[in-house]
Amino acid sequence: VVAAACLFLAGKVEETPKALQQVISTTYQIKNRKDKAGAESIKLPPPKKEVLEAEKELVLIAERTILHTLNYNFEVEHPYKYLLTTIPKASPKVAANRELTQIAWNLVNDSYSTLLSLQFEPLKLAVVAITLAAELLKYNIGSTGENGEKPWWNSIKDFHLPKHEKDGKPLETSFLLSPNILFTRK
Repeated sequence: VVAAACLFLAGKVEETPKALQQVISTTYQIKNRKDKAGAESIKLPPPKKEVLEAEKELVLIAERTILHTLNYNFEVEHPYKYLLTTIPKASPKVAANRELTQIAWNLVNDSYSTLLSLQFEPLKLAVVAITLAAELLKYNIGSTGENGEKPWWNSIKDFHLPKHEKDGKPLETSFLLSPNILFTRK
């Protein structure tokens, strides 16, 4: 019930609302399927009207509880605004490079199919996307801090990437540029 309420509420918050009946029907299908692994999903008949009404009421109660718990605060920051404000800080030449901006934007889009947006702040994701895009395009935007040089992102106010515990490199190069994150590097 809480998962269904979260999905229902998330649709509203991200301006892609779904009808409550659609959310309930879909969660009913998932919850009651025979094959729990989901390999073969057989469409079940829709829930009976009584079940649907009872489930609707439970979801609405859960939604109100979630709203109250979160204090009605749904201010969500995405990395996109940071992309557009950070790219000019990297270099004036970089700001004019539409291809770099587009690739960085696509990398941020792709990051949403991972857990990165839950693990890292939007500004960090934007910096990493810019760095990855520059690396893909073989575009020099400045040092990434690997050879003891100051990394290009030091010019961003109140932004610091912590050092990785194992190798002392910036987290961006140690973790976020690892081969199994976002794309495979050659």
